[in-house]
Amino acid sequence: SVIILAPATRDREVFTAQNWDMSHRLFTEDAIIYLEIHPDSSENIPSMFLVTEAGQLGRSGCNSAGLGLTANSLQSNMDLAPDCSIPIPPSVALRRLFLEQSNYSMGLKYIARTPRHVAFNIMASSADDIGICLEVTPRTIFRSVISSGSKKPYLVHSNHFQTGPFLSQTQTTDAYIGGSSWYRGHRLEAGLR
Repeated sequence: SVIILAPATRDREVFTAQNWDMSHRLFTEDAIIYLEIHPDSSENIPSMFLVTEAGQLGRSGCNSAGLGLTANSLQSNMDLAPDCSIPIPPSVALRRLFLEQSNYSMGLKYIARTPRHVAFNIMASSADDIGICLEVTPRTIFRSVISSGSKKPYLVHSNHFQTGPFLSQTQTTDAYIGGSSWYRGHRLEAGLR
């Protein structure tokens, strides 16, 4: 996933992008869906444009209020098996809650305040030239923020923990077993530069 701020783009627009290492089955069974959602005006929810799997509320996308979101799976020692007696929505519902907002900070509040049982990464951007990388666990959120005044006008992320706040602590550990995630972010960053 990547967020590129306006100072680094030709048309001075914010870009949010992601490649998706989806299951081949999703492709062969035609289960990848583009959703264009236009709520009734009485709902006071912006239009949304999402890519997802059939049957899901949304994986990655943007809305007409200028908010964008991509997500990556993470694995931590804090992850829990779902407890059906406690209402914890799946992470795709949390992503959808963010994109139903017209206000960036309100969307971030939904991410922070919604209960969760597994780790994941969210890259949330705003057309107002700000982006945030959130490494979310059931107990903690580690974050990196960029804005138009940042030294580096972009953020990249792959499927393992990598923010400075995560790396500077020892309570939460990364349970990723290794693989291409360890170098994909570096390759993307080299291509961006």
